[in-house]
Amino acid sequence: MPFLTDVVFPTARARQWRVHEIVSDYRDPGKPAGEWHCAPGRWAGESLVPSDLLVSEPWVKATPSPAWTRSGAGDEHVEPGPAEPDPDGFTAWLDRTIGRPDPERTVVVVGLMLEVCVLSTLQELTFRGYRPSVLLEGVDTHSGDQAEKLQLADTLFPFWGTPVRWHQLSV
Repeated sequence: MPFLTDVVFPTARARQWRVHEIVSDYRDPGKPAGEWHCAPGRWAGESLVPSDLLVSEPWVKATPSPAWTRSGAGDEHVEPGPAEPDPDGFTAWLDRTIGRPDPERTVVVVGLMLEVCVLSTLQELTFRGYRPSVLLEGVDTHSGDQAEKLQLADTLFPFWGTPVRWHQLSV
């Protein structure tokens, strides 16, 4: 995600934007560690955000939906528990970090897989009353196909958030 590391994060630092993060821990306690993906300490399970930009502890999700977590989440030295719903925990984290939903405030979402994790996060934010937007240059699809990304932005995301371009945020 060079656009995030080379453009978004330096701009966030310069403009003192608040950055919060949701990270994935998809370790399956029923499978051997070699089959885990999005695990702590591995690609897609570790933060891309420079630590000086984070203004809170990240929320660690155990499924594409951030309303699910697990015991041992985010700690590569701890045996993971099964994925468990924790909608109240996620709501409490949002309240502490982003604040209560406010119709005057937009939450901008970036992430690795638009049609999976980003979509689930947009849905959960919308269900809770937030007004999310998705930064198109800050997300990608599993396939990496830009036409697919734009098609999803046009057809699916208007229901869950507003697709925005970098120039709309950086003015």
